[in-house]
Amino acid sequence: MRQRLVLATKSSSPYIVNWSVDVEDWLWAETDTPEKQLDAFKRDVAKGGNLVVMQVGYLREFIGIAKKTGKQLMRVDQCMEDPDAPPL
Repeated sequence: MRQRLVLATKSSSPYIVNWSVDVEDWLWAETDTPEKQLDAFKRDVAKGGNLVVMQVGYLREFIGIAKKTGKQLMRVDQCMEDPDAPPL
């Protein structure tokens, strides 16, 4: 996979970033219990998860939960300490 990324980005040192919090939007978003995404978020954050990718409607709730656990919110480019990343 890294070789394809090198070719596609024309970079000799591309980054692969993976998430450690699965909100399970793929499982719960279109059901009668979409709020289970909040349970999944809480579970993974409690386990030490620290990076989430989401396409869900619970963003405000996720931010509140993360702040209560002392997490700092930032974009991936900031996590990677990209010198070209705009400030928060």
